[in-house]
Amino acid sequence: MKRGKHARHAKEADVTAMPDAPRELGRDSAEPASPAAEPAGSHGAHAADSAADAALMNPVDVSAALAARRKRSGARVAALVMGALAGIVAVAYLAGAVAFWHWFPPGTTLGPLDVSLKSPDEAARIIDAGASRYTVKVTGGGFSYQADSALIGAQIDAAALVARMHERLNPFAWPMLLAKPHHDMSDLLTASYNASGLSDSVTKAVEAFNEKAQAPVSAQVAYDSATSSFQVRKERFGTALNVDAVLELVDHAIVSMQPVARITEGQLQAPAVSADDERVSSARDEANAMLRADVRVTIDGDEVARVNADKVAAWVSIDDDYQVSLDEDGLRSDMEAAFAPYNTVGATRTYTRPDGRTFTVSGGVYGWSVDSDKAVEDVLAAVREGSVTEVAVGFASKGAQPSVNGGPDWGDRYVDVDLGAQHATFYDGGRVIWESDIVSGEPDGVHYTPTGVWWTNRKASPTTLNGYEGDKKIYSTEVSYWMPFQGNAIGFHDAPWQAAFGGTRYRDGFGSHGCVNLPPAAARDLYAVLQEGDCVVVHG
Repeated sequence: MKRGKHARHAKEADVTAMPDAPRELGRDSAEPASPAAEPAGSHGAHAADSAADAALMNPVDVSAALAARRKRSGARVAALVMGALAGIVAVAYLAGAVAFWHWFPPGTTLGPLDVSLKSPDEAARIIDAGASRYTVKVTGGGFSYQADSALIGAQIDAAALVARMHERLNPFAWPMLLAKPHHDMSDLLTASYNASGLSDSVTKAVEAFNEKAQAPVSAQVAYDSATSSFQVRKERFGTALNVDAVLELVDHAIVSMQPVARITEGQLQAPAVSADDERVSSARDEANAMLRADVRVTIDGDEVARVNADKVAAWVSIDDDYQVSLDEDGLRSDMEAAFAPYNTVGATRTYTRPDGRTFTVSGGVYGWSVDSDKAVEDVLAAVREGSVTEVAVGFASKGAQPSVNGGPDWGDRYVDVDLGAQHATFYDGGRVIWESDIVSGEPDGVHYTPTGVWWTNRKASPTTLNGYEGDKKIYSTEVSYWMPFQGNAIGFHDAPWQAAFGGTRYRDGFGSHGCVNLPPAAARDLYAVLQEGDCVVVHG
């Protein structure tokens, strides 16, 4: 056949040409070997068959195929190994899950109880035993208390507790459980106990401790002399315990079966008021406002007292409710001490009469008297307003002259009543303008004539004198001349009923009820020269 013939020829041509293959191909190698040209119609077919035959005759490289075969074989082996390992892991995982379904993982604790690698039943028995032996000690801050198991009477539902532990410790997550060294289940503990009996016991122990403990101190407002101002002092904890807080601490320890409960600041009695309380700062500001006062207290232009911050601070007080008050009594006392040298009323004075005799007298209402009520009111107002000012002090009464070194302040016009001599003398400018024997009050401790320096209060002519003992009138006597010097009760008056005057009649049963009895003529003459406001000096 024609195609077969061409194929054979092509194969033979290839074999014939093989010895020349090494030569460099050029134009000569492209020349046809046959002497006669092929018909035009068969040339294309022959060329295609030659190319196909040439391709079939080329050498084949099998190394890539072998490598692919080896790769496919390794993958199958690896898959088999991985499958085997996965099976082993699955079996181990399931085995672990089964194991930790029946035992708790290592490091599992309930407060002081260790249930590591224990079965639920074993764990329940440990829990029951722990509850029956449980004691708690409360200590800290000098306080120590221990409650034994009999007093506590702790009880735990062990079965329910174990169930809650299993819910938290998922056995299927056992690899993670093993990775964590500790599993504290204390927060699941909910022990019940003899709350009433234990509460009484703890309360008694705390109260006994508090008897000698230091109580807390609330924030205070106190004067600081270094800054001349009131400052806030922070509150301070003491050592006294808060019963309720200690009971709460014990309760927390018992329900979680902690063996020791530590006293901290949280169990101390807290100060009632802290430094940041608005009442504290308000009291401080109110007190400091008064410290701004600076008051010069003067008498006749002379400074007798200076009221400044240090002085005011002694009068300011702040109570437990942080109410600020000014000690008016203290202020008055201090002011009166400053005024004392200027007050002669009632003071002891020594004088020499024109006849050369010297006497000492005290008491009475005559003399210099600072108007302390008005002065104190003015100083109080200035302090409350925090004013810088001067308070000029006046006198409620004035003597005729200043008292120098305890001397007389009544000048040289006065009536001298000498009870010892039973004689009265009116001096004016060093001379006697009137005198008379007298009968004074009976010296029985009730009807005596009071000594002292007095003012003549008024004059009346005539008038009726009424005497009383309590509410009972004991006499009513009309007199022609009445010149009282102690209120309207004791004074000079005519006494026509007296048979004589002077001597010892006043103590021989003829003494008056306290007045100075005069002969009618002497009373008339005294009434003529005595003026309201004249000084009367009565001495023994």
